[in-house]
Amino acid sequence: IRGHQVRLFDESQGVQRHLEEGETFEYETTPPAYGFHSPGSLQCGIWGEQQPSEPFVHSLEHGVVALLYDPEQVEPQTIERLEAIAGRFDSHMISMPFAGMEHPITIVSWGEMMELDELDEPAVREYVETFRDQGPESGQQCPMQIDSPFVPEPTPSPSPSPSPTRN
Repeated sequence: IRGHQVRLFDESQGVQRHLEEGETFEYETTPPAYGFHSPGSLQCGIWGEQQPSEPFVHSLEHGVVALLYDPEQVEPQTIERLEAIAGRFDSHMISMPFAGMEHPITIVSWGEMMELDELDEPAVREYVETFRDQGPESGQQCPMQIDSPFVPEPTPSPSPSPSPTRN
């Protein structure tokens, strides 16, 4: 998409394969793009904190596209732009931080992933238009219900210099 590689995975792996409540799964990719998942899915919207992978993957199965970023590698202004892109849609979108990714930004849907070293908004929009609501269980409702934008950690202020003392 616009010169960026879209990684494709075997979309049949994990379709309708639910874990027991509370069970976790070791995914082959970070972030996950398919696989066994929890019985419940994440609500769609803007998440300010990373959510567990198992319900996240279930959301992908329902046709959700996720705009993920590593806040350690991405400027707050870029995070705001990703959240704004997700917020333009009325359903089937998630934006959230995701630690441990190789690239600063990853756009993921069930069986597809596009990794970016910097934000390319036209490519992100084209990815969303191509894959949104296209999962193996698309057609499920996922209205944008969460609006909890990412809040960066405050930068610590420098400690005051000790004042000189006289004896």
